[in-house]
Amino acid sequence: MILRDFKKEDAQIIAGWLQSEEELYKWSADRFNKYPLSGNDINENYAPQLETRRFYPLTAVDDNGDVLGHFIIRYPRVDDDSSVRFGFVIVNPAIRGKGYGKELLQLGIGYVKEHLSAKRIDLGVFDNNESARYCYEAVGFTAYATRECEMPIGTWKCTDMEMFIEKSLETERLILRCWNESDAEDLYKYASDPDVGPIAGWPAHQSIEESRDVIKNVFNGKEAYAVCLKEDGKAIGAIELKLNDHTDMTDRDDECEMGYWLGKPFWGQGIMPEAVKEMLRHAFEDLGMQKVWIGYYEGNAKSKRVQEKCGFKYQWRSENVDVPLMHEKRTGHVSLMTKEDWKTSHRTLKRELGIARCGLACCLCSENVTCKGCKRDGFMELSWCKDAEWCEVRRCGIDKNLSGCYECNPAECRKGLYAEKIKPRAFAEYARRYGLEELLDCLERNERAGVVYHREGITGDYDDFDDLEELIDFIKTGKKMCIDLKPIAREDIETVWKMQVEAFSDLLEKYQDYDMSPAAEDMDKVLARFEQPWTTYFFIMANNEKVGVIRVVDKKDGSRKRISPIWIMPEYRNKGYAQQAILAAEKKYGSTHWCLDTILQEKGNLHLYEKLGYHQTGRIDRVNDHMDIVYYEKD
Repeated sequence: MILRDFKKEDAQIIAGWLQSEEELYKWSADRFNKYPLSGNDINENYAPQLETRRFYPLTAVDDNGDVLGHFIIRYPRVDDDSSVRFGFVIVNPAIRGKGYGKELLQLGIGYVKEHLSAKRIDLGVFDNNESARYCYEAVGFTAYATRECEMPIGTWKCTDMEMFIEKSLETERLILRCWNESDAEDLYKYASDPDVGPIAGWPAHQSIEESRDVIKNVFNGKEAYAVCLKEDGKAIGAIELKLNDHTDMTDRDDECEMGYWLGKPFWGQGIMPEAVKEMLRHAFEDLGMQKVWIGYYEGNAKSKRVQEKCGFKYQWRSENVDVPLMHEKRTGHVSLMTKEDWKTSHRTLKRELGIARCGLACCLCSENVTCKGCKRDGFMELSWCKDAEWCEVRRCGIDKNLSGCYECNPAECRKGLYAEKIKPRAFAEYARRYGLEELLDCLERNERAGVVYHREGITGDYDDFDDLEELIDFIKTGKKMCIDLKPIAREDIETVWKMQVEAFSDLLEKYQDYDMSPAAEDMDKVLARFEQPWTTYFFIMANNEKVGVIRVVDKKDGSRKRISPIWIMPEYRNKGYAQQAILAAEKKYGSTHWCLDTILQEKGNLHLYEKLGYHQTGRIDRVNDHMDIVYYEKD
């Protein structure tokens, strides 16, 4: 289903869907007061409203152009662009009850977000149109008023419903959205850390009320956003474009200052570079900015690194800069990104250039505007890799009639640059295992998330590895981490039990599964499981910290190995630890013949296991009205 502008010829089709006088009034209230309705009646009604340029009739069609549905959007008030109203919502009767109405509304909401400035949508629905109300509720509308309406065929009760449009930006992992007062608790959780605010120039928050006040009076700028992970939508940091009335770095309307901070548990994961790159795109593409200024105080190495990674160019150093919230003076540093610099540095992956014979990514090379890589044979020219003539790896590939080393065995090769360089060997090995397209997909995703292929010279994020498999994993995930599985001893069981109760308590509260939730188990049950000869418990260790637990069941009788349970403690979630722990278990026990189960309604879990190669067996057990258990296997 796609939306297009309403055409006059659509009107007769829509009028034909109204099979009774009651249907007419449910659809249009008292706007027509005649039945049967003709297409000409609809067009005559729309004509004067279209002239106001505040009225948008839209039609939904399928891939063949057949009309599936229709609705209108209008501004109810001539002096207010903040709210629009949906009306005349209708779907072809032949396809009702199949989700088309919901899809139509979602397209309409998307249209408002993309094309209109409104922050609110409202609509009315009669109480005798129950199916329509369910549909509106399903896409997020909520009731705010009721009234009685005099229809030509009687008095009907009408419920007015509304939805607030939240301005947001999205990246691979993040949503950048407006702050809400309900974010106060999450804000306080991270802003109260003394390692976060003071280095950025503001004191740690002392209470949730202080955080709520900051949301109301500080994070209220036009371009102030909460940084949220897509998994749960909770605020973990802040980022803002401070326009000319909120910054002392510029007094121009086409320039702004960027500021940001991130909660400490999320440092080192490339989250802030990912957010900064999206804000730069927003500033230059959406807001028409020509320059974005940014600064950091002496000693804030993390902020400096983010700015360098995102391409800002250093401008100057200032001594004795006032830091009013900290009642002190500091040394400040200022950098700049111009629109022209952004256009130059904002490279997207040039897929057509692909991967060189050796495995290096021509598609990400800073010279890829003029270079076609080393696969071009023949006389040396400007469009040919400058190192091609002496490259032993290239000569080897030509001699063996291979398109690239990924068609050979790069992990074992030590020819030419393979003798010392792990990066091309890992790239070529990755392409050999998973295919060139998968490698390009990973590089493209990593680039969007802030992974740098190379900075000045040839050194970049992919060069910071000594182990081939670790680098291959980084290519796949874009995340660096050090995970180890530490066997658990009997004296650790009380600790394991307490961790288990804490880790699963949120799911117990959510699903009320008191008979089977790990959070409802006593310590004796955990101990009995530990003493089974086929069970091994491991602490999941990340940088020498216990971040979770995994239990592996291996009866060594030909049956499938099983993971049951695995958990990550709340403060360490959304960092990829569970995925790495499962991979570590597979490394210890073998990568095939596994099984596990999880809660069907926890979509994040399903995505994780399926990404790791597990597939649903088809068995699903109902626990209660809100929860099912789904079973997975991996061959």
